[in-house]
Amino acid sequence: MSVPNENGKMIPVQVGLSGDGTYAVDFGADGNTDMKGKYTVEGGKITIQDTEGSDCTAPGVYTLQIGGDTLTMTRVSDGCGGRGGPEGVMTMQRGGGPGKPGAFWEAP
Repeated sequence: MSVPNENGKMIPVQVGLSGDGTYAVDFGADGNTDMKGKYTVEGGKITIQDTEGSDCTAPGVYTLQIGGDTLTMTRVSDGCGGRGGPEGVMTMQRGGGPGKPGAFWEAP
């Protein structure tokens, strides 16, 4: 998954999920945290809510599937219309390396 920047150019996204229920998003994979939020997982669903760096802080609920090194989140409901793209599906591959928090995912 890539997302368009303000000029319409597609850029990579990296998401760090920490064990304390927080996440950090790096648009452009340049090492800078652009957005932060919190999440909970219950009954095969993940609820995410941006807390910093976003104009929308409404919660979003997604089904959660992990298979091997692939994380797929499919929108159930989301108060932030642009999150999850038009199809409402976010698919990410496990990444990692020094300094990466918790489970780290890179959207292809």
